[in-house]
Amino acid sequence: MSASQFTVAVDARILDTPGQERVGVGRYALEITRALEEARPNWRWLVLSNRPDLFGDSERRETRWPTHRSSARVLWLHGASWTDRVVAAADVWFGTAFTLPILRRGPMVVTIHDLMFTLARETYSSQLRARYVTVATRLSARRASRVVCGSSETRDRLVSIWGIEASTVRVAHYGVASAFGPEGERPTDMPSPYVLFVGTVEPRKGVAALHDAIRRVNEDGSRVSLVLAGRPGWGVDELMTRLRADPAVRFVREPSDARLAALYRGALATAYPSAMEGFGLPVAEAMASGSPVVASSLGCIREFAGDAPLYADPGDTQALASHIHALLASADERARRRAAGLEAASDLRWEDVARRTAQAIEEAAAGRGA
Repeated sequence: MSASQFTVAVDARILDTPGQERVGVGRYALEITRALEEARPNWRWLVLSNRPDLFGDSERRETRWPTHRSSARVLWLHGASWTDRVVAAADVWFGTAFTLPILRRGPMVVTIHDLMFTLARETYSSQLRARYVTVATRLSARRASRVVCGSSETRDRLVSIWGIEASTVRVAHYGVASAFGPEGERPTDMPSPYVLFVGTVEPRKGVAALHDAIRRVNEDGSRVSLVLAGRPGWGVDELMTRLRADPAVRFVREPSDARLAALYRGALATAYPSAMEGFGLPVAEAMASGSPVVASSLGCIREFAGDAPLYADPGDTQALASHIHALLASADERARRRAAGLEAASDLRWEDVARRTAQAIEEAAAGRGA
């Protein structure tokens, strides 16, 4: 089979849910699909998506299934995806979000972003869903010709916990979209100074500890606000009540890329105190936008960010508060962190992720190295 004749079916149906493109896994699906089309323009890309607003110029394969709902998406993947003869004839299937179709045979590549559903099952909104994702992802990892992941930490967990062959796993640090850079507007409607959190507010993200740290800082006489850019998740009703009652907390629900980039640029710091991640995309975006970063000391973040952020162990409120104090007190410290972050983020490009992923697809089609 000549590489110039490749047809690749790209499962981007995670994006059929509106707004998913602003969440980590959805952002990956969007950026990698676009970057792959540019990296291999001679290949035929069949983008499985009902989102013409995101993939208007691509050759899309739509479905009448209500795949904006996760349950319907599961049924479509395992039951109906094979009925599209054009898709069934594709040389390689590329799954952007954890799972592969059970009925498909032949070369397949899948991206597995993390193992939260196995290692931190209690943080999932539904234990039944966590069990399904565990079983389906583990089966997909074993059936895939190649597995792509965003960090060596995730790769090592796949190998040590599930026994996946290390030779089939490819690590490709995720990229930063072009909207995120140090030059551009800053928000005029936010209190200054403020610490920014980006992501869904859910138990494992550490927002409660961050809120406590902000309160400690303000109890010492400072006036720092906490800006939460994202949306509420599950299991945080009590926390959201506390946050909404605090005048030092501001909410920006699902900002556009331009708005989010401005928030990064204007922040005293971007804080990402998550208990577990597969990569940590907001850290990369913040660094690329020139924001100092305070982050959890996780292997997956240290792997691409190096010494640019100030680190704290997950749940360490005192360390978070101390780092915020340090950035408040020293313009030189802020400048050092910005410069180090910009340097670390300069290597994070979606075209590089696409190049490595395209190589994995080629290897899968050729049946090499398994």
